Amino acid sequence: MQSFKYEASLVIPAKNASGHIEQTLSELFGYLSKKSLDIEVILVINNSTEDEALKTSNIASQFSPNHFKIIQSNGMGKGDAIKAGIKLSEGEYIGFMDADLPFELSIIEKSITLLKEGYALIAASRRDQYSKIEITSALMQNFIFREINSIFFNHLTSFLFNLKCGDTQAGLKFFNRSISKIVFSQSYCPRFLFDIELFLVCLFNNYKYALLPVKYSINHNESTVSLKKEMLETVKWLSIFFYRYRTNYYKELKTDSYNFTADDWGLTPSINQAILDLANKKIIKKVSIMSKSLFVNYYLKEIKQINNVSLGLHLNLTYNSLFHSPLNLLIALCNPLKRKKLKQDIQHEIEDQIQALLNLGINIEYIDGHHHVHIFPIVNNLVMNACVKYHIKNARLPYCNSNFFNTKIILNLFSMMAKRKMNENNIKFSKFYYPNYKILNSNKLKTKLRHRENHEIITHPSYFNDFKMFNIDDSYSSERVREYELLNEMFG
Repeated sequence: MQSFKYEASLVIPAKNASGHIEQTLSELFGYLSKKSLDIEVILVINNSTEDEALKTSNIASQFSPNHFKIIQSNGMGKGDAIKAGIKLSEGEYIGFMDADLPFELSIIEKSITLLKEGYALIAASRRDQYSKIEITSALMQNFIFREINSIFFNHLTSFLFNLKCGDTQAGLKFFNRSISKIVFSQSYCPRFLFDIELFLVCLFNNYKYALLPVKYSINHNESTVSLKKEMLETVKWLSIFFYRYRTNYYKELKTDSYNFTADDWGLTPSINQAILDLANKKIIKKVSIMSKSLFVNYYLKEIKQINNVSLGLHLNLTYNSLFHSPLNLLIALCNPLKRKKLKQDIQHEIEDQIQALLNLGINIEYIDGHHHVHIFPIVNNLVMNACVKYHIKNARLPYCNSNFFNTKIILNLFSMMAKRKMNENNIKFSKFYYPNYKILNSNKLKTKLRHRENHEIITHPSYFNDFKMFNIDDSYSSERVREYELLNEMFG
């Protein structure tokens, strides 16, 4: 169970906030000290002019409690600033508050109490019947105009998303780590509308949320957001939210629904280390082992001890083996004069690799191939014979519709030929998905995975790039590290 240094972390995004940040921090730290609340405060100076950023930083630096951090963010807006703060947060619960401190601070303690009772999100609500607003007559005209805009906006979001919330944009919210992980690690609006996503995550995952009445003080006309000026941005993001809403995008991705297979165990120590870490986190469900590789024994004992992780043979004919590349293998297979000897050599290599895994005490649950050589013509027949001989019931069939639109189209053609042979031998296979990790971020990958539950999903993770250290030529080495980071970001 994860341990936290603080009870909660409070992130304060501060844009051009030098005019009121001193009063805000003075009142906030006074309140926290008086109540003996174990809360760290993270001030994020974001999107400010150079002069304002310096002034805000200098003023904030005058406060020096142990639980106070000041950071700079160069993100697009409030959402980015809060994400930057969350990355450094060490509290069990997370909150954010506007830098001008418009709310009575007692809501902080109330919010944490409700989170401990099982609520996932606590939000201030200026529209609650018990909320009180303090405003001078000089500011009333501007306030009424903003209230009309705000009420219209909240009616629109209620209509579009069926949200039972009269105030999505109030500048104080607290939430647990589950919501933080979904919204800020996988997908979020980098600007002022990200609050809506907090409520949508609750809606789709049946998380409880509560709206608290507040005492709300307005003492200036300034605002870091102008709904009128941000109209195009608002339309853009509401459209994106609506698409995600209609496609169940905000439902939490759970590793139980996805069958990630990690290839290339044994190629380098770093690959084994990454696979072991992801398997311990229940992200990786299957591990494909290169049985005659130099580092096959590195962490092998540990991976064998993990429950519900299937181990299989990653048949290798193209790396330090009979052939130097898939192309060389295909050319050799097309030579009828050497085919008989070639088949004997390949059959011997297949059985040799199977026996090597058996000698390591591994129960081989399936076969796949490095560069998918196990479905190449002729090779597939030999693999099927070996499956029958060694009672291996499963194999990979790397057929994926998206392959028709890229250089992997040949995999689909070979898969269609191999499928008949697999059916004849009662070899089982799963639906297959091959993500193009080179062009995917966590946001895009989440979209791709949304409708691929129970597919076999291929990954090639590495903890760091150690290929040069061992003089291994691998054109995909940097992407391997990216895959590891991406899976950790989404599921870790």
